[in-house]
Amino acid sequence: MADDNLNFAYDDAFKTMLIECDDLVIPLLNHIFDEDFDKTAQIIRMNNEHFIMGDGNSEKKRVTDSLLQVIFHQKIKKYHIECESSAYDDSILIRFFEYDSQIALDSSDRGETRLKVNFPESALLELVDNGNKPREGIIEICTPKGSVEYSVKIIYESDYSVDDLFEKKLYLLLPFYIFKYRVNLAIIDDDSEQVDELQDTYDNIVKRLEEIVKNGELSAFSKDVIILLIDRVLRKLAANEKNVTKKVGDLMGGKVMDLEIIRVKHEAEAEGIAKGIVEGRAKGRAEGRAEGRAEATKELAEKDAKLKELEAEIARLKAVIG
Repeated sequence: MADDNLNFAYDDAFKTMLIECDDLVIPLLNHIFDEDFDKTAQIIRMNNEHFIMGDGNSEKKRVTDSLLQVIFHQKIKKYHIECESSAYDDSILIRFFEYDSQIALDSSDRGETRLKVNFPESALLELVDNGNKPREGIIEICTPKGSVEYSVKIIYESDYSVDDLFEKKLYLLLPFYIFKYRVNLAIIDDDSEQVDELQDTYDNIVKRLEEIVKNGELSAFSKDVIILLIDRVLRKLAANEKNVTKKVGDLMGGKVMDLEIIRVKHEAEAEGIAKGIVEGRAKGRAEGRAEGRAEATKELAEKDAKLKELEAEIARLKAVIG
C-alpha cells in the first residue's frame, strides 16, 4: 500500500500547478481531451469539496484534485482531473463516479418534474503503472429506459520522455518525471555514472525551461513553480537515495533558492488589491466630496433664486397696496 503522506505530497504538487498556472493547464487539457484552447481560454477553479451519502445515511467528504470550468468562444465545459501515485485498480472508477455524480448534481438544471444533470469531462494522471495500462475507464449507467456510458481518460507519466513533454507542452508533468526511475532508484543511487546522467537530465530540463520562458511560451512564474515542485517531488520519492538527493536534489535546490514564489505572488496580489481598495476609497471620498460640494452649491443657488422670487413678489404687493 502506498504511503498516504507521499500521496498527499504528489497530490499537492499537482493541485498547486492546476490552481496557480493557467499556462500549464491549457496544454494538458488540449492533450487529454483533444481541445484547441489558446491563451484566451478563461479557467475558473470550482469548489472541489463534496459530501456523499455513505452507509447509515452518514456523510462522507470527498475532495477532488481539480474541478475546472473553461470558457472559450462562449462555450462552457467542466473538467475533473485526478492524480494517482499508486497503481491503477477498479476502485478508482468508483471514486470517479462518486465525484462526477456529485459535481453533476451541484450544477443540475432543476424543474418541477424534470432534473437534468451535466457530468464533467474526466481524466486520470497515473504516476506509476504495473504493466497493465488501460487507456480509459468506462462508467456505464443503467436506467429503466436504457443505458448510457462515459469514459475516464487515463494518461501515464511513464509514457513520456523529456522530449515528449516539451514537444507536447506538457510542462505540468515535469515535476513527476522522476517516477520514470522509481523502480530503479536504488540501483541508480549505487552507480555514480547513472547519478551523473540523471543530474544531466534535470540540468537539461532546467535549461529548456529557461529557453521557453525567453521565447514567451511559458511564464517565468510557472517555470519557477515547476522547478520548485521538481525539487520537492524528487526529495519525497528519492528520500532513501542519498546520492540522488545529494547531486540531483542539490542541483534543483540551488535553482529554487527557497524562492517561496507562490507566497510572494499571493502577497503581491493581496497588496495590489489592498492598494486598489485604499485608492478606490480615497477616490470615492474625493469624488463624494466634490459631488457633495456641487450638490450643496446647486441647492444654495436654488434657494437664492427662490428668495429673489419671493423678494420680487413682496415688492410687487407693496406697490399694489400703495
